[in-house]
Amino acid sequence: MQGELVRLRTSDNVFLHGMFCTSESPQADRPFDAAILVHGLGGNFYGSRLNLNIAQRLLELGIHVLLVNTRGHDDVSLTTRAGKAVYLGAAFEIVDECRFDLTAFVDFLSQREIHRVAYVGHSLGAIKSIYCQASQPREEIKAIIALSASRLSFEKFMASEAREKFQATFRRADELVQQGQGGQLIKVDFPFPTHMVAEAYVDKYGPADRYNWLRYANQIDVPALLTFGEKEILENAAFQGIESDISEMSLPKELWDIRKIPGADHFYSGRQAELLEVICGWIHNRT
Repeated sequence: MQGELVRLRTSDNVFLHGMFCTSESPQADRPFDAAILVHGLGGNFYGSRLNLNIAQRLLELGIHVLLVNTRGHDDVSLTTRAGKAVYLGAAFEIVDECRFDLTAFVDFLSQREIHRVAYVGHSLGAIKSIYCQASQPREEIKAIIALSASRLSFEKFMASEAREKFQATFRRADELVQQGQGGQLIKVDFPFPTHMVAEAYVDKYGPADRYNWLRYANQIDVPALLTFGEKEILENAAFQGIESDISEMSLPKELWDIRKIPGADHFYSGRQAELLEVICGWIHNRT
């Protein structure tokens, strides 16, 4: 896959990178002309085999692709902000700031005269796609493809089989925040093994449920494809019971298409062909 390396600055002065790939056979009858592919927790625009496979298939369908880094790329990254070196990455990320990142990439495409765009995100990238369009809608966004959007619900985590592990981690992070040490890096075991500063953990997983996408899904007024892996729904606390939760919301069927990929885990290991078939079929049905 060949493309143009993109370097841009967000409105709050963070430099980000990505790769813009143009389709050799753009199709005017597609529901959108370009897709912004958003990585998951600690990912980046070049390291996700899933996103790269999706990008290749979209290009074959005649859709341009912009693979992007949000400020939460990689576990820790060093960049500049307003002329000063700062640490960012998943360990330091405040998810709300994804609005600045995705908006900047939409602006980039607009400058290329591309005004019909889709967000395509996996995991945290799926949450960011829904969150950004719900909280800061752009008329350029014509569709959302959200793959395995984790349900970041404090109440559900506290009721899960992993509640003791979650309680211990959250309590430690919250105590540090209350002590004015929210910037301290801590080891995290739940919901994923990683390291994160205390304030970011409280912001992401705390009782405010800021990024529980089910709270604002009804604010989405563009067609959305939502997929999950069968295994992750059975095994992962961030997904257990999510089907019934979604059903209770009565999301409009004319906008929301919800699919479960048989035998698939969170990364669709060994099931990416089936996922790509679902994505391509959904796009064709909206053409």
